[in-house]
Order: sequence, then C-alpha cells, then structure tokens
Amino acid sequence: MNNFIILLGIIAASIGCKHNDPQNNATDLPQWVKDNIAVFEKNNAKAEIDQMTYKGKTVFLVDPCVKCPDDLVTVYDRDKNILCEFGGIAGLNTCRDFNSNIKDKVVLWPVEKK
Repeated sequence: MNNFIILLGIIAASIGCKHNDPQNNATDLPQWVKDNIAVFEKNNAKAEIDQMTYKGKTVFLVDPCVKCPDDLVTVYDRDKNILCEFGGIAGLNTCRDFNSNIKDKVVLWPVEKK
C-alpha cells in the first residue's frame, strides 16, 4: 500500500509542473521567442522565458535577468505586443490580475536538465 501511495505522489508531482524543451515545440513558437532563446543559450543567460495562457490567450513572459535589481519583466502576445510589465526602477505592475488569470505555464528557458 505504501508503494502505491508513493507512486501516486510521484505521478501527481510530475503532472503539476511542466517543463518543456523549446526544441520540441520550435515550430509552435513565434520566431522572436526562438531568437531570444538562442541568444540566452549562447550567452548562458540568467534569464527565463515562460509560455502560458492569460485570459484565454497564449502569452510569453520574458525575464532577461532573473533576480537582478530593477529587472523589468515583460509579458508579450504571440506578435510581440507588450501586454504587461512588472518591476523595473519604477516598480511597475501593469497587470495586477496577472497571477490570478494565468494557467498552463510552461518553462521554455532555461530548460530543466533531466
């Protein structure tokens, strides 16, 4: 019985957190996202790009310098139109409902090593 419970816990944990290899979905990503990933990879950047659904639309959260002071995090639509901005020197938060309206988050960069 204990083994069954442990197995269920492992399955639940793997379902709850999505990590994605951008190479697997390269055809689905807009070119500007692929270009950013290529630059981050080349520079071994301390950056992050996430894909998610916000208010029913696919969006991309780009953090060019994770945990950097005064870092500006930007959320774009597929056409690279700015939808939201967070942080920066001014402490922006142009989408106060962002966290409560996102789902299906997938980390595109950095890719978690297995």
